[in-house]
Amino acid sequence: MLAVEPLTRRAAGAFLWTVDGNEPGDVSIQGDPYKLAKAWNMKSLTSRYGSDETSFPWRKVPGYILAQLLGGIVGAGIIYANYVHAIDIVEGGRNIRTLATAGNFGTFSLDYMTNVSCFFTEFLGTAILVLVILAVTDARNSPVQSDLLPLVLFILFLGIAASLGMQTGFALNPARDLGPRILTSLVGYGTDVYTFRNHYWIWCPIMASILGAQIATLLYDTILLKGEQSGINKPDEQTRRRMEIEKVV
Repeated sequence: MLAVEPLTRRAAGAFLWTVDGNEPGDVSIQGDPYKLAKAWNMKSLTSRYGSDETSFPWRKVPGYILAQLLGGIVGAGIIYANYVHAIDIVEGGRNIRTLATAGNFGTFSLDYMTNVSCFFTEFLGTAILVLVILAVTDARNSPVQSDLLPLVLFILFLGIAASLGMQTGFALNPARDLGPRILTSLVGYGTDVYTFRNHYWIWCPIMASILGAQIATLLYDTILLKGEQSGINKPDEQTRRRMEIEKVV
């Protein structure tokens, strides 16, 4: 069975990501890139302490995904409850909910972006995020001290948010988009949050982020990662024996 504490940590991390990153001070479908950068950098610090970053077996993945999704829903719900009156003013009434304010919760691209450009932006942002995290946590690559890791993540998110965040609102984590999107569909935004740009939510914040993370991991494993942790460069039995002999000598 899955332990409760790791699931709680995953849910707390997604919750903090959503609460810190969703700031309805921008009454537009996309939001202001400066505020995106500021909020996501607060998120990188708070969520680092709210969730553990250790590896885990595949059997725990479904539970962790669900925990993050629920954390995103709860976080978006709290933000919505806090800003519901401001949203009413912008929308023109309590029973009016449009995409004009939906971008304060889920991610939506700017009008001039093509579908391919949206996918590439999300793919690139997630790939950069994962590559840097793998590099700074690799024990064979002079890893960053654990107490400095939040600061490194802060700088990393600042760079991604400022350089790549404006055009799509950048999800980077599917739960960060899908959780709030589900919440908005339940509080009056309806199916518009799903049908936007031919079901944008599936292929951009979810599929592009997942593929970006996978390709980045494969690239790091192929080029830089060595030793037992590598799925590609893992030493064979003969090499392992030679390494053991060298250590003794």
